[in-house]
Amino acid sequence: MGGKGSGRIAQPRGLKLLNGRSEGRDTAGRRIPSPPRFIREAPEPPDDLTEFEQSLWTRVVDDLEPLDLLKRSDWGILWLYVKTFSQVLAAKRLVDKSMLLKNPNTGVVHRNPAVSVLAEARRDLIRIGAELGLSPAAENHLASDLLGSSPDDSNPAGYNPFAGPPPWKRDDGA
Repeated sequence: MGGKGSGRIAQPRGLKLLNGRSEGRDTAGRRIPSPPRFIREAPEPPDDLTEFEQSLWTRVVDDLEPLDLLKRSDWGILWLYVKTFSQVLAAKRLVDKSMLLKNPNTGVVHRNPAVSVLAEARRDLIRIGAELGLSPAAENHLASDLLGSSPDDSNPAGYNPFAGPPPWKRDDGA
């Protein structure tokens, strides 16, 4: 029993609000804390990026910045994403040349080590990209995280429309 991945996966704040018992509370009636208020601004790209990595950095930042998902301290995860993406492309080029290699001394055919590098880099890229919301599934998770996370004119005081009538429209005087 147990092991990696066992146990309950925490729900995003927005989903807790959506399924909550009342405004600002989860299904058990516990208060749902607001996320920390980071200063939202895109990090500057590091100097060690190639031209391709720089363009990828810019595309990712351009997609995420309007959603207020980035902060300056996110430069590390962005750096890791663009570097891993480059690693995937480099390994893919090697695998495309030859998936199998023959040892010139023994004549034994082996799988190209780049195949393993490619598989690991792809797996890492998916995980890192999910943290940034860079896949359709991760985008849906981001959407649920953002649900109810900040009030706007159409949602005064962060009111959760699925938690019952708003306080200003209740007949019970509560």
